[in-house]
Amino acid sequence: MSPATGRETPRDRRKGRRIPPVPSPAPVIATVVDPQGRDVALDAEGWGHIVTEHRELASNQEAILSAVRRPSKQVPDPIAGRERYYRQGIGPSRWIMTVVDFSQTPARIVTAFALRRIRT
Repeated sequence: MSPATGRETPRDRRKGRRIPPVPSPAPVIATVVDPQGRDVALDAEGWGHIVTEHRELASNQEAILSAVRRPSKQVPDPIAGRERYYRQGIGPSRWIMTVVDFSQTPARIVTAFALRRIRT
């Protein structure tokens, strides 16, 4: 593979190297519009992470989307290009926090947490 172009070279083909395919975007499960009018998608990858790592939210997909649609509080995430949406009084705990990554189009939900309290 050429470092400059990232493409397969004749040498790669001769040596029988298999070039991995470019991953396609994960299928979108649901979309929502945040208070600033931006489209946000919940895709299979984000949902898979949430139900695997935060099982308490597995039956709370609508609450996760609602936190983005109508947050009680919205703040920047420590990771650039991401924002945190908090919604109180829904889901399995006092708060739901949904993290959205805006470095992609459409923006996508990358994780969500159930929280007893939020740090201010």
